Parts: sequence; C-alpha cells; structure tokens
Amino acid sequence: MMVPSTPRIPDASMAGTRMARIRMDEIRAGGIRMGGMRTGAIRICVNGHRPGSARLLALPLLVLLACALLVLLACAMTASAQPARLPISAPYPVPALGDAALDLGDLEGDGDLDLVVAGTSERGRVIRGYRLVQVDGVNMYEQIPLSARPIIHGAVRWGDYDADGDGDLVVTGMGEAASGGVQSDVPVLEVYENTGAIGTTALFELRQALPGLHRSSGAWGDVDGDGDLDLVAAGLPSVDAVRPVTRLYRNDEGTFRPVESGLPGVHSGDLAWADVDGDGDLDLALMGDGGEGAFVTGVYRNDGGAFVDAGYNLPRLAFGSVDWADYDRDGDPDLLLTGGRLDPRFLLGIARVYRNDDGVLVETAYDLEGWTLGRARWGDADRDGDLDIFVVGTNAVLETPFLKLLVNDDGAFVPEWEFTGMRFASMAVADYNQDGDADVALIGQLTGGVQFRFLINWDYPECVSAEWVPRGASTGVDCPSPDSPN
Repeated sequence: MMVPSTPRIPDASMAGTRMARIRMDEIRAGGIRMGGMRTGAIRICVNGHRPGSARLLALPLLVLLACALLVLLACAMTASAQPARLPISAPYPVPALGDAALDLGDLEGDGDLDLVVAGTSERGRVIRGYRLVQVDGVNMYEQIPLSARPIIHGAVRWGDYDADGDGDLVVTGMGEAASGGVQSDVPVLEVYENTGAIGTTALFELRQALPGLHRSSGAWGDVDGDGDLDLVAAGLPSVDAVRPVTRLYRNDEGTFRPVESGLPGVHSGDLAWADVDGDGDLDLALMGDGGEGAFVTGVYRNDGGAFVDAGYNLPRLAFGSVDWADYDRDGDPDLLLTGGRLDPRFLLGIARVYRNDDGVLVETAYDLEGWTLGRARWGDADRDGDLDIFVVGTNAVLETPFLKLLVNDDGAFVPEWEFTGMRFASMAVADYNQDGDADVALIGQLTGGVQFRFLINWDYPECVSAEWVPRGASTGVDCPSPDSPN
C-alpha cells in the first residue's frame, strides 16, 4: 500500500495562522498572552522611573542596552513556550460525502481507533470502514469491506455491545429499500455485530433491525448497570413524520428490548450519557427539534430506570451537540452545550459550559461565541491534563463556517487556531493513535461542495509522510526509511 503523495494541508485560505495576540490591556494587567499562554509581567523601570520620563534620557547607554536585552529575552522565552505546530491535514483516502456521519472507534480491540463514515456521493449512498494500519512507520487508514446499510441524515456509532473486545456498530438514518424494482427511502436503526472476519464482507452481520429513525442520533451506554451496553436513539419515525421520538433499548444478552423511558422526542440534535448526580447510574442529556420548531434541551436523571427532568433552565436549541467531560478535574462530568436558537436570522448560535457542583449544573461565565450547524467536543489538545474545546460550525446560518480549537488556560478558553470550517458537520475528537493528544476527524458541507478532513495533532510530533509536512517545517521525529522493516 502506497502512501498518498497529494497532501491536503491547511493553507492560507483556511486562516491557518496561530491566533497568538499581544494586547496592550493585557500588558497593563501584568502579562502577555500568546497562543493561550501567559508570561510574567514585563516592566522596565530604572532608578524608580518609567521609560518615557524626562530622566530616562539621561540614563547611561549601557543601562538602556541591558533593559532592551531583558525585553528580548522575555519575548524569546514567550515564543519558545508556545506550541510550535498547527495540526496536519492528513490526506487519508476517505471520500467526501454529503449529509454524512462518522465515528472513531476500536474495530479490532488493539487500542488504536478505526473509522466509519456514511453519506451520499455522486453514485448514491455509501457506508465505508477504515482500519488504522502502519505503512513504513506512518499511520494510514486502509479501507475494509463493510456490508452495513448506507444512510444519510443520521449517525453511526461504534460500541462493544456483546463485550467480546471489538467494536460493533449501530447505524441510524435514512436508508433505502427496494420495492417492486424501485428504491425508496426508509428510516433505519440497525445493530451490527463485529464477527472478527476482517477483510471479508462478513465482518459485520446484522443482528437486529429496530424500528427506524431518520434525522437521528444515537448513543451507547450501560443504563441498567449490568455490564453491557444499552442503546438510546432519537429522530423521526417515518419519512413524512413531523413528531420525533426518543427510544431506549435494554441489552438483554445481545437482544435489544424496548423500555418505556418517558424521554421527549427530538430530531436534528444530539444525545450523551453521563452519571451527573454520582449515584452510579447513567443520566441523559439531549437536545434537538421536538417537532415543528419546538426546540428541546434537557438533562434527565435516571431514577431506578425512570427518567426525570432534572429541571435545569437550559436554552432550547437544535442543530448542535451535547458533550460530557470533567473539564475542571473535580471528579464529576461537566456539560458542553451548543446549538441554534430561533432568531430573525433563522438560527443564532449559542454555546454554554455548565459546571457540575455536587450533582447540580451551574452555568459558567465563560465568554464563548455561539455555534450552530455543527459539533463541539471536549478533548485534551495540548496534553496538559485538562480538557480543551474543539468546535466546527458557524455563528449563524449565513455566516462563514469555522473549525476552532479553544485551549483551557487556567479555566479560561483561549482561541489557539482557526481554519475554514463546515456546516452540518459530523466530528469525532479522540486520540486515534495513543500518543496522548486529541486528533480530529470531520466531514461536512463547504460552499459549493463537501469535504472530509482528518487533522493530526502535531503539537507533539509523530511520524508522518514527508509530503504531508508544510514547506519549511521539520517532522521533529525520526521516521523509518521506506526500505526498513515496519
């Protein structure tokens, strides 16, 4: 297998310059912020007088030179403290698909993350799987046969539901079925078992076809605490439906059985499990369109299998995401919420971080611009042990989409880099190669087309193809030569 020679590297059109800024108000406040890092204060003061006073003109030349050297040294220390590299856009051979969904997960149980992507191409709807392999020491994605049903307007999710150590798959969205020789749309919710037969069309076998959904989302989680993964999915139950549903299924020794949950129905949104109240069972955050433009956002506590609205006054959003993680490292999950709110501009982006204080979500005062028509995910970009925010989307429907990293800098989220982004994007953030930092896979709509992009986090360099490295940059690592054994 040859390493592709055509790079897809962030360029000037992607606004790929590091968002390091020095502002006079920050200097006056006692520090300089560059690339999300604050240096000590830089103050020049000789004999009790500030530069600019009349007496400064009488100072000996050597004293002035010494002060200038101190300033240059401080600037050099600041520059050396910054992360040195933007992420590399790896030209993996994954198609750009419309109305698409993707996910990263461990197909083989080997610890690194493989890829599944579904959507529509010029030839129709497709679903494809990619296995992470090494070619001459470089991580590459190799396509594998995948016989699951292709979908659009939905989700694909890895999860080991049968607890055998490899990644199984749930597929939900608008599929197709043949009737009388004619292909017609049909909502899909299907569970596929990983048989371990890598390289064959028998790798995934359909184990259960559940009542279908489209404009849908899904999430695995052990809801009943019995050690296996259960499933929740939300979306529209028929082609012409306007009222969405949310359905919960209990994993009963590999068979998924419906459970009455009382959860509100949503479509065009997101679902995420976490133990919010620390009682040992999973609670659910959901957001989306509850039908005919009645947006819904809520956190629902799992009280012995019955789900009860926790009563938080969250903004009602759709076309966004919910994501749990312990960003403040106090041992409980916090909530990152993004999406669109109805507005004269159709949709106005909203973003909120909610801190979990002993089971109660408290809105933080972080000044985040709003995001919609995309996703926001937690991930440790700089390997410092706290969680940063990756976001793709747009501030409002007609505005230019972006892809950003906001670094967690002592509790403030500071812009680190920004590229041109996508609308209606699906994004997965995870450490795909176990090197300790978060990488990003995403797919979505650009103006006039669609795009797949895989950004390798290169603040901590790894072996990549020389063709992928921006001109003038060094890989920073020794890669095996093509003639050496892998």
